[in-house]
Amino acid sequence: MSVVSFSVDKQTEIEINQIALDERRSKSDIFRDMYKSYKFNRTLSKVQSVGRERFLALGIESIDQAEEFLG
Repeated sequence: MSVVSFSVDKQTEIEINQIALDERRSKSDIFRDMYKSYKFNRTLSKVQSVGRERFLALGIESIDQAEEFLG
């Protein structure tokens, strides 16, 4: 594994340390999970954006219409 270093403010450091302590996990584990979550949310946003564009192109403008279209 590689080592990555970065700076955070004091309050963030305290909160990260507390999460790691509470969950009995390393700070590295916490950051790996944070990265996975960030990556998932970023991908989901892209998918939602593309989906919204596709739905609008099909004339689907509401959740009800989308649910009906998707079956």
